[in-house]
Amino acid sequence: GVVCVCLVLLGALCVSSLVEVHLIAHSHCDAGWVKTLDDYYETEVRTILTNVFTHLNGDKSKRFVWSEIVYFQRWWMEQDPQTQQSFREMVHEGRLEFVGGGWVQNDEAVAHYNSVVDQLTLGHQWLLSTFGITPKVGWQIDPFGPASITPLLFAMSKMPYLVHSRVDERYKHIFQAPPVTIPGSGSFINNKTFEFWWTPSTSYPDAHVFTHVLDNMYAPASLCTPNATNPVQSICTGFDWEADNVTNPSITPENIAQRAQIFVDICKMRSSYYHNKLLLPFGNDFRFQDADIEFTNMDMLMNYINNNQSYGVQIRYSTAIEYFDAVMKNSSVPEPSLAAEDTNGTFPVLGVSDYLPYTLCYASDWVNYTTCANFWTGYFTSYPELKRYTRERDQLLRVGELTYSIARASARNVTIPNWDKMFDRINILREASAVLNHHDAITGTAKTDVRADYVNMLSNGTVATEKSIEDAMGFLLATTRPVHVSTSSKALFEGLDGSSTSSITLVNPLAWSRDEVVKIPCPREDVVVYDATGALVLSQVLLDISGGDARTWHLYFQAEVPALGYATYYLRTASSSLEHTLRTVSVPEKVRGQQDMFLENDQVRLRFVSSPGNVFTLAGMTNKLEGQDFEVTQQLLTYPGLVDDMYRFRPAAPASPYVPEMGQTYFATGPLVQEVTVVYSANVSQTFRLYASGSTPTQAYFEVEHHAAVAEAREMISRYVVSNITNLGRAYTDNGMEMRTRTRRVYFNDTATWSMISGQYYPVVTTASIRDEPTSASGAGPQFTIFTKQPMGGSSQEDGSLEVMLQRRGTFKHWSLNETLNDTSTAHVSCRVMLASKKLSENVRPQTSLEFNNPLYPVYGYPQNGTVRDVSRGIVSTYSSLSKMFPPNVHLLSMKALAPDSPYTILRLQHIYAQGQDQILSQSVSLQMDTYMQKFNLTNPYETSLTGTISLQEDTSRELTSWNVRLDPLQMRTYIVALDPI
Repeated sequence: GVVCVCLVLLGALCVSSLVEVHLIAHSHCDAGWVKTLDDYYETEVRTILTNVFTHLNGDKSKRFVWSEIVYFQRWWMEQDPQTQQSFREMVHEGRLEFVGGGWVQNDEAVAHYNSVVDQLTLGHQWLLSTFGITPKVGWQIDPFGPASITPLLFAMSKMPYLVHSRVDERYKHIFQAPPVTIPGSGSFINNKTFEFWWTPSTSYPDAHVFTHVLDNMYAPASLCTPNATNPVQSICTGFDWEADNVTNPSITPENIAQRAQIFVDICKMRSSYYHNKLLLPFGNDFRFQDADIEFTNMDMLMNYINNNQSYGVQIRYSTAIEYFDAVMKNSSVPEPSLAAEDTNGTFPVLGVSDYLPYTLCYASDWVNYTTCANFWTGYFTSYPELKRYTRERDQLLRVGELTYSIARASARNVTIPNWDKMFDRINILREASAVLNHHDAITGTAKTDVRADYVNMLSNGTVATEKSIEDAMGFLLATTRPVHVSTSSKALFEGLDGSSTSSITLVNPLAWSRDEVVKIPCPREDVVVYDATGALVLSQVLLDISGGDARTWHLYFQAEVPALGYATYYLRTASSSLEHTLRTVSVPEKVRGQQDMFLENDQVRLRFVSSPGNVFTLAGMTNKLEGQDFEVTQQLLTYPGLVDDMYRFRPAAPASPYVPEMGQTYFATGPLVQEVTVVYSANVSQTFRLYASGSTPTQAYFEVEHHAAVAEAREMISRYVVSNITNLGRAYTDNGMEMRTRTRRVYFNDTATWSMISGQYYPVVTTASIRDEPTSASGAGPQFTIFTKQPMGGSSQEDGSLEVMLQRRGTFKHWSLNETLNDTSTAHVSCRVMLASKKLSENVRPQTSLEFNNPLYPVYGYPQNGTVRDVSRGIVSTYSSLSKMFPPNVHLLSMKALAPDSPYTILRLQHIYAQGQDQILSQSVSLQMDTYMQKFNLTNPYETSLTGTISLQEDTSRELTSWNVRLDPLQMRTYIVALDPI
């Protein structure tokens, strides 16, 4: 019958006293965590999907949502055509919804946005080709804190809604029952801010995502009450029927009235945090392996409640999009904007901030420490070697995508490679790289054997992609026949003698020309370098001692490489006096005595002073470009761990200087490279390096390579202190795309040592900085910037200081993994450091970071008999795929072939400067793309959503007459275009 209810008006939302519960059945399936990806699929996920399909196929009232495409695609390929057709019908009828739709549910703090875009594209393209659909709801229910980059990428992907969960629990819950009492907690409840419009970037004022924060994680409904006999352990009851049957009893005729009342009470309480429409998760980690027990119990409970009007609750199986459609239908939604922070409309508007760092509050921690003491800032750094390797494989994938796309669209009078096989090889790394975005992968929060499996995936993808690069470059270099090249530097020296010549081809993955010193592994000292014209190139061979006993030689030389192209240089053994004149062999010398040491080039001068432990430390820097002297120091320090694990950083005390065990300092000089290497112990050292440079501001930095290992219960940091900077408690860290302000703060009056330290840590994806805030507006005051090649945690613990965490090791055995953070590896962490005026720093910051994270990629040619002129005659030594290089504020983010049998390619163009960052480079820019890409036959370009799945223009079949792209500050635009040889 008809339920008569009274209506009330809350703001602009029409609210009924009847609570409408949208029950969202789901299974959160980690792409590796306690088990490997394969183990999870074989033992759990296949069963989940098969059983859910059976229940949905037999009952059209049931609904389910699914997120991780890496699993679903595998299951799909195992199904027969009849099952696939039935499943297609479910999807098109809206009974099964794909949420998020990425290959995995990605981490938001340390994954690079370019890699996140790739994994979203991989999943979305598969869904489009298989079902003809695109996801509408982002589903980030388990990543460890919402970062602003996520709603921005989702908005670009045309996903207007986002579900999140892991927000600092002191916002989500009111802690007022002993032993945990936190004044000011529960603001999301008190202010009804579990739902809001998120406008994540000032550079994208029209990018809004309606965000729903789950009030109590993503598990089924549960109710916990205080335990008078044991305050640390609450008494809970719930409806997670695949968990223990004591806490979650099955529904029976005898208990259904009692269980229904508990369920109704939970729904009414939780709906009071939102409105009369409640999104209620029904699932958990790897749930619905026993779909029968889940659906049978819920059917009984649902029918009982729905048939009892006095409850005032109606429950239905629903999907995420059905929930959001219902909310939007009944609300008068204001057009959100950053200016609407204090709007009196239906839902609040959150500006550019995010919800990092994430914190849990356990009663046991409160009893032990009188605070939550549970900041999840450790995973920003945990297992740094995994993080480094992942970033390097992302760089390799980008080179593989670019060389494949360029080669396939280029004309050469040689045998055409097997494009299908090359595409499939690259796809191995595409999928592996996508998996590493998972929030338990790159974060370092999976078990040891799972992390090893991740590395194995990346290694297999590396081998396959390197083979594709070799084939693509062999094709591009060819004049009459393909050139045999290798991605291994060993090829350079196999049989190299006085009568032969080998080659190094440097691939530039950026759309600007490059002029920089390159570094190549070199097992011998007697080599010289020539350019493509046959002219000798200044070179230096330097012995690297930073790796302890594993000492290696490296060859350095200055290289010029055109935009989005390559340049080839040639190696021979030195014989003539001229050749010996233009090559230098440098062996680091041990420093004796205590006189100050200096490294100096045309832009930077560094001063090192003798310090305790027989080591030298940085004590000053001169920026010669701007004529400024700075008192800047750098130290290695360690935090003593309290109860650290992969997730948490919980220091027992402030950091103290790392004491050298066998302190030694070495100095090396030469025409291209100067180094100071400080050895603290067998596995702890750091090398400060300056390259020869001209007056290019993008090279006004020095480089630091750290080798860091720590004892148990220790975290090692590199801390810089600049006396010239008063940053007023403010630091800046990036999300890969743009900088975020990080203000030193006290959370909920928690001034405990561990909280004041770990709570100020934030993820550094590629960049961290502090600046002199009193002089910031003029741009003349100093800014100190650290550029990184891998993600890590960073913080400004006090004014004038900036630190990054290099390595960590803990003793606490985390309950879920049953392992300690026992990372005994020596982390290899590379940074570039710049100290200049804010104006100059912000002028060069984007390009400096991109060049650091997209190094010139070497491909090696085997020795051939003959001179440089003889060998170079058989190859195309220098090539640019562009007619002219891009403007300095435009980055070619992606150039990715969509399929091996199609010329269509995804091109992503990005403005890399934010509003107000630079007086000139922050202006909008227009590119006449056909004038940049005249070497290709361009047809049918059309703009799409970020993942290339939704066309943003009506006519996608128009002929190319003029392709003009306008980019506003930080804007990213995606196009699909057919690229063919001319």
